[in-house]
Amino acid sequence: MPMPASKPDFDVLIIGGGPAGAAAALTLRKRPDIKVLVVERGDYQQDKVGEALSPGTRELLRYLGVWEAFSGQQQLNIWGNQAAWGSDELHCLDFIFTLHGSGWGLNRRAFEQLLADAVQQQGGELWTQSRVEQLARTEAGWQVQVTDAQGQLRHLTCRYVIDAAGRASPWSLQAGAVRVRYDNLMGLANWLPRADGQQTEAFTLVEACEYGWWYGSPLPDGRLAVSLMSDQGLIQQQRLAKGDAWFALLAGTRHLRRLVSLDGPQPTPRASPAYSARVTPPPDKAPIVAAGDAVASHDPLSASGIPRALATGIQAARAAADALFGDGKLKKAYHDAVAQDFGQYLGNHWRIYQAEQRWPRADFWRFRTAQPQLAPTTLVGRGRAQESLFVPDKVARRLLELAASPQPAHQLLAGLSAEQPDLPVERLLLAMEELLAPA
Repeated sequence: MPMPASKPDFDVLIIGGGPAGAAAALTLRKRPDIKVLVVERGDYQQDKVGEALSPGTRELLRYLGVWEAFSGQQQLNIWGNQAAWGSDELHCLDFIFTLHGSGWGLNRRAFEQLLADAVQQQGGELWTQSRVEQLARTEAGWQVQVTDAQGQLRHLTCRYVIDAAGRASPWSLQAGAVRVRYDNLMGLANWLPRADGQQTEAFTLVEACEYGWWYGSPLPDGRLAVSLMSDQGLIQQQRLAKGDAWFALLAGTRHLRRLVSLDGPQPTPRASPAYSARVTPPPDKAPIVAAGDAVASHDPLSASGIPRALATGIQAARAAADALFGDGKLKKAYHDAVAQDFGQYLGNHWRIYQAEQRWPRADFWRFRTAQPQLAPTTLVGRGRAQESLFVPDKVARRLLELAASPQPAHQLLAGLSAEQPDLPVERLLLAMEELLAPA
């Protein structure tokens, strides 16, 4: 007589304890019979980029059962966004004229700790300063190796995984998903004291520049979180990740420099990826679903990071619960909704960047505003350039190899796209226009 299968240690393992992972855990724990483990690499003590929360997030926090605690904790109201975008002058969007009223200037550490505490209060298990080392698929779900806070390697089993490990998470990709990456945006952040005589503004501020854009957000402790958003290649070429270079550029801004003190130390800014990407689901019925930036990451200019993390965490949890206890149809519906939302985001993203026309020849802006014009039947071949703004050098070289013999653009595109599924078709088309002359 065969031995019965052993009961898994957890029903759902959530990799990542940020807003997406915590939202997924709180959603799953609405069913007390679902045993949940959250594995978080940090300990909620480090400053993070993402310091303002839009007013429409309120209903998500209510659903998760943390609204009362949040409203008592976060006291700095944000009344709108100011932007010098498309001109040197500041323009303002006041939240007071929206349905939900003011937003919040976040104490991000306290906010994430609040969510983590709520997970534990609702019966979820949370391991901090821990990291998943390996996932191995089994008939019953997954075998998992985790290094815990004491440095001990722990072995456990679970039925389902929610990947909430961020933009660069490898876990969904290991299960067969593909991450399609649209740009190379990076953020370089410092947390700075305000200038003498400057009150903490109740507005966030965005200021465009030739090499990208700056973002400033007031914090409850009186400081300002200041980030430079630029492309990875430009950051490397100009050595912008060095403190002196970063502060020199900040001193050259028109609006943001007035709000912060530029005296004293010039710390090295903290770098973090900020690129736009979408993860297509694994081709089979692998018991894993992604949430937050691990499923779709948006440009920070959209100001949707935390609300989208909470919303996708909720929906990913529902898909996981449906896979375990229902008919499993919610997962496809969830991924379809993510794809539709991301398509709308791309259109809005292009229109917003297109509104800034002061530096049309600058690489940062040309990359984001160019639109492919190549007709599908155009014969292409005979390279006229060796490098492209729109694809990595190795892809440019491969494109030139494929174009050694003139052929219709759609045929060349199909071959290159099959080899480079992680690059958007639009970028491949733009590279073809840039590198190849019509035969």
